[in-house]
Amino acid sequence: MYNNDKLTVACEIHEGRIYYAIPLEQVEKRAAIKKIEGSTWHSAIKRWSVPDTPDNRSKIKQIHKGGVPPQEDVITIKKHSQNKDWLALDLPVHMLSAWLPTVKNIHGRRWNQALNVWEVPYTKITVRFLEKYFPPESIRWGFSLDAHIPERLEGTENIDKFGKNTPNVPPARYEAAVLALEQCLLLQRYSWRTIKSYKNSLRQFIRYYDD
Repeated sequence: MYNNDKLTVACEIHEGRIYYAIPLEQVEKRAAIKKIEGSTWHSAIKRWSVPDTPDNRSKIKQIHKGGVPPQEDVITIKKHSQNKDWLALDLPVHMLSAWLPTVKNIHGRRWNQALNVWEVPYTKITVRFLEKYFPPESIRWGFSLDAHIPERLEGTENIDKFGKNTPNVPPARYEAAVLALEQCLLLQRYSWRTIKSYKNSLRQFIRYYDD
């Protein structure tokens, strides 16, 4: 609760951060607090926290009173707070029906329940996919892309549609040919599902005639 613009029981302040509990069913409030710079979800204590600043106190007060800012049709992508090789993709609740199937087609993507974000590899493949399948106005980058990022991450080759690792399969002898095919099909604007199917077929063909 709030008393004379001061935070009391509902919001606790500890070591320079404001801790605030939001019931799971209040999706709009959760979406609003996630947009505050530096917001963090703490699964152990079931609290959100944000840096304790006058501006953030005002924002939390607005959220607490139900004054949730208008929803934006924007998917936010930031560098992962715990792993430099991954990005955190925040897909707003009201955009799930339109864009969740596309997000699930990102190579190597996985859901992080603790952080409430999709984790996607910080690779050229991911960037190409986002630029091809999402309108520029629907993506908000929270950082500047590095000049040198890998084509793909090791260990993401065998991630299935549920974001889990499948049994390890050795790469095809001429895996470079599979990558070349992908590049060609991207330039010809084939759908991601078609590209994935063609790559799998070529990889199986190469393995069958490995010698």
